[in-house]
Amino acid sequence: MRRARERGDSPRVIALRGTPAERGLSEMLGASVAGPVAKHPARFRRSDGLRLAAHVARHRRPGELIHAHLPWPDRLGVALLARVRAPLLVTFQLLPSHDILGLGDAVLAPLLDLRRAAGLSSKLAPLIFTAVSEEDARRLRETFTGIRVERVYNCPSAATGPAPPPLPFGSGIRLFAVGQLSHRKGFDRLLRALGSEPARSHSFSFCIAGEGDERQALAGLAAELGLQDRVRFVGRVPAPHLYAQADLFLSGSRAEGLPLVLLEAMAAGIAVAVSDIPAHREGVAGIPEALLDADDRNWPAQLARLLAESGLRQAIADRAKQRAELHFSARAQDQAFCGLYRELADASRR
Repeated sequence: MRRARERGDSPRVIALRGTPAERGLSEMLGASVAGPVAKHPARFRRSDGLRLAAHVARHRRPGELIHAHLPWPDRLGVALLARVRAPLLVTFQLLPSHDILGLGDAVLAPLLDLRRAAGLSSKLAPLIFTAVSEEDARRLRETFTGIRVERVYNCPSAATGPAPPPLPFGSGIRLFAVGQLSHRKGFDRLLRALGSEPARSHSFSFCIAGEGDERQALAGLAAELGLQDRVRFVGRVPAPHLYAQADLFLSGSRAEGLPLVLLEAMAAGIAVAVSDIPAHREGVAGIPEALLDADDRNWPAQLARLLAESGLRQAIADRAKQRAELHFSARAQDQAFCGLYRELADASRR
């Protein structure tokens, strides 16, 4: 949004208002969000999806193309209905770990499944899908045969607004993790590894930023493991300001797209250690020391080494920062999307 304005463009953001997504977009983009007020702000419903699609179709200006950012593929129907005959770029931020088509569609089902809906829509006007990782792009190509799919990496969010208070680290190596406190994010795996020998014998403190349904269970697990004095749950904080306060960023996620928090940590120049899943392997490609073993029973020994060896942490940090600057920069993302916008605009004029 900010880069588009700097180029002289006039982008608009449309979403369901009165939802957590709207608040997040407003804070992240520093712009107001237009759109209908959600009747069911806590849970996406078909009626709200139809109202959002109708709003976009009704208010689209001549010459505008639509770029839909979808949290899950089951929202695809909203974008396809909204575009009518406008050029459409769809970015899939997250894909399910199981069959993509298994989600159905929140708006079009049971009339049309995702594959048939995309195929019909592609005949009306130019359509391109983008994914945030090579693995996601591969899966989309396999699912939506005939639809063009490109990979465009996310880029780290810039730190904006006033800096928050320092994180409440204790003594020892400072560990930091960020994410929704849910089973998918794997905070339980990190706590169990840090609470086991040989990792627990090292001096460390661990700040976990985020909110979610599992906060109480995770706090209970930390206490059960005897880590209650070393683990702090700090709630929702503006993480881009805070990575540099840590010595090591951790992620134990069981599934991800290509997570922004990893890219932010890499760009901040701190060491990272992440679970061995496709998205993380792609993020830290060429830095094998940053990958925790696929078998999390081996994590205590790996984390112990990272806690003990400052030179290893620095080597990981240096290589991670270099990779972030080369592949996950705002400039690279901007060039990729602008190229796709031009292609869609040219194709729509033919």
